[in-house]
Amino acid sequence: MLSTPNEIDRSSAAEQLDRLGFPAAQSEAWRYSRISAYAKRDWGENLSGSVASLVLESAEPNVFIHMNRAKSQIGYRVINQEVVLQHNVTSQHEHNLIQLASGQRAVVVESLSTADKSVGTSLTEVELAPGAELIRLQMRRHGADSAHVNHTAVKVAGGATFTNIDFTRGGGLSRNEIQVQLVAEQAQANLYGTYLLRGQEHADTHTHIAHRAPETYSREIYKGVVADRARGVFQGKIRVDQHAQKIEGHQLSRGLILSPRARIDVKPELEIFADDVMCSHGATIGDLDEQQLFYLRARGLDAQTAKAMLVQAFVAEIIDLMPSEIDHDGLLTEISKWLTGSRS
Repeated sequence: MLSTPNEIDRSSAAEQLDRLGFPAAQSEAWRYSRISAYAKRDWGENLSGSVASLVLESAEPNVFIHMNRAKSQIGYRVINQEVVLQHNVTSQHEHNLIQLASGQRAVVVESLSTADKSVGTSLTEVELAPGAELIRLQMRRHGADSAHVNHTAVKVAGGATFTNIDFTRGGGLSRNEIQVQLVAEQAQANLYGTYLLRGQEHADTHTHIAHRAPETYSREIYKGVVADRARGVFQGKIRVDQHAQKIEGHQLSRGLILSPRARIDVKPELEIFADDVMCSHGATIGDLDEQQLFYLRARGLDAQTAKAMLVQAFVAEIIDLMPSEIDHDGLLTEISKWLTGSRS
């Protein structure tokens, strides 16, 4: 049974926003990020009235959740039926709700393009009833020196499946936080993503999957490509409650570094309180394989084309997971153009 959203007074969110302030570099959750550089930007005005809240539970104070609740102008876009939805994020602060009833299936393609030097937040809350399935694609293309913080909170009932696929390109600071609770048997979460960064761009991905019930399943695969002096970050946590026996949780992060001064940080975490589980995490970071480059060059390809082919092959695993509503070939072409420095 789906929950009824609760109303929260925006003034309470504004008070929490003022109390917490911008995260400091010493904060563990923000230690890899440079969010303080954007503290003096115009993050918009607080609004009056109430804003709804459904599934969000945050173990740690999160100033940007309170910021969104205090400032969000769009309010809820409710999706409560089987649908393929193309949705463009246009507000500086947007707050969305997705609820699917038992057995329903939906595909949501969420596109966000931010302007140079812009700042903003988005908050999406998801509740899936038993047997429901949601595939959500986040297509995020950020302008230079922009900052955007996205938070997604998900509650997955028994036999339901939540799949999130993230494609991120650019941004001074792009941060994507996904928090999933698997609350009944046979609940499943799949989190996939890829990011492309160059110049001094920075992208953070933070995931937290909580196995609250026995026989629940999760899988994460994230791949990043960084060039010049760009920096990518992946922090993923899997928590298994004491009574959540016979679960599976797997996490993999892979990074491709194209320049000596580019950087990728990975911090996987497992917090397990049950004893009959299958959990794993892995991380690999490296540069292009010289033997593969030599092989392609020996067959007549120029260096740029050979490099593009290898990068495309690296991220193709994530693109292949996307449903047919996404132009796979177009994304591969976009990756090729990105390698040449084109912003088109």
